[in-house]
Amino acid sequence: MSAYRTKVILLIILVLSAGCSSGNRMISNRDGEIRETEYISPDSIPEAYRPDKYLLGYGDMMDIILIDYEKYSREYITVRPDGRISCPYLGEIDVTGMTVQELDDHITRGFSEIIKRPEVSIIIREFRPLNIYVLGEVELPGIFEVKEARTVLEALSMAKGLTDEAKRNGVLLIRKTGPNHIVGIEIDINRIIKDNRYEYNIKLEGNDIVMVPKQKISRLSDFVNNYLGVLDKPFDFLRIYYYIRQAEATYEHFVVRDN
Repeated sequence: MSAYRTKVILLIILVLSAGCSSGNRMISNRDGEIRETEYISPDSIPEAYRPDKYLLGYGDMMDIILIDYEKYSREYITVRPDGRISCPYLGEIDVTGMTVQELDDHITRGFSEIIKRPEVSIIIREFRPLNIYVLGEVELPGIFEVKEARTVLEALSMAKGLTDEAKRNGVLLIRKTGPNHIVGIEIDINRIIKDNRYEYNIKLEGNDIVMVPKQKISRLSDFVNNYLGVLDKPFDFLRIYYYIRQAEATYEHFVVRDN
């Protein structure tokens, strides 16, 4: 297990293991330093991480042109859900988290084995859509493509609402806010709706994860490990699709119900 994933798991365990909380806490993990805020005001909720350079991921479409070597060039290459593309001669390339320049350098190095001073041009035809993730005790967990910002309540509605066993005062927003900084924000849905505290109906950003736990969770480290193994690589939320079914399938083994 990578050090990065260990940090994430520790953060989520700290957030979810406090069963008596009434929501609106935040736990922050920055470079392994854990901090807890018992009460977080709406105007202090951190924004999602925006790297200086665009990072490739699932859904991006591009042309890869090897100048003067048409047989090695390809158009309309789309990054698959596993984060890979297929390239002539080089085979499968895991591009998730790469910048365009890093991919260019990788392809140039590969073709330098058979071509003297290869010239590569990469053109992004279409950027991937904005995705948010809703997991756990909702009727339709999964990835949701959105064209504009959505709130937590809107995301839960897109997932067809909460199940009867959902922990309504412990919905968790997981957000990456820096290269080595991730936060878990606990949200009390009852407080938003019943007390009209809609300032806590947080507006989601790309790659945010909304996770709705059951009333009581045991073997939490195993449960979180299944959900968040996706975070081995920085800013690699887009692989989470492959973990949804595994996590949902094993979820019952990690849960004990309140009597």
